[in-house]
Amino acid sequence: FFKNPAFVATMVVIFVGYFFSYTLNAGVNAIGLDVFGLDSAQVSNLLVWSILLAAVLGFVCGPVVKKIGRSAAIIMALLTMGLGLIAVAFAIPHGSIAALAVAPCLYYYGTSFFYSPIVDTATLTVTPEESGRVLGANDLIQAITGSVGVAIFGQMMSAGVMSGGSIAGTEAGAASTYANVFLIGGVIVLSALVIFILTKKMIYSRSRKD
Repeated sequence: FFKNPAFVATMVVIFVGYFFSYTLNAGVNAIGLDVFGLDSAQVSNLLVWSILLAAVLGFVCGPVVKKIGRSAAIIMALLTMGLGLIAVAFAIPHGSIAALAVAPCLYYYGTSFFYSPIVDTATLTVTPEESGRVLGANDLIQAITGSVGVAIFGQMMSAGVMSGGSIAGTEAGAASTYANVFLIGGVIVLSALVIFILTKKMIYSRSRKD
């Protein structure tokens, strides 16, 4: 596997793209508690609409991906995921509904269209006999990167780093910490987009045909 550059590049995109995946819910709950004074139940009532959107889109994304192609779907997914995290940061000054209910929809919209085409792309970089191991590697990387991400960003949020202010327009304090963490998360996801764009020609040129 590690001698296969197309497979390695795809796994790097997955690792970077999902780096903030476990942090979103924890971050949104922290924003609700520390910035807006909401408890977990109230935050869940706001966030559930984003999750329901992702669930619904998960059932209909197949035909869309088939129509626009894997590459375009991955680009669209990573773009909306990155912009969704940035949107959370800029929505904080505009209230809990904007930050906790509306903005996360962008991120979850992207995740709905990311999993299927990126996994399909990964399996095409190996022989059919190795497809099962690719699926296992994909699931393992998703779990590892999400765990590493939440450990790093969780420490940043609990330590109150970057609390002096933010380009998102938040006041100094907890709001700025969360805004800056989400901005960093958005930039990381967008860097996965850049990596994919730079490597996609190589990935698909070395992939087997359906």
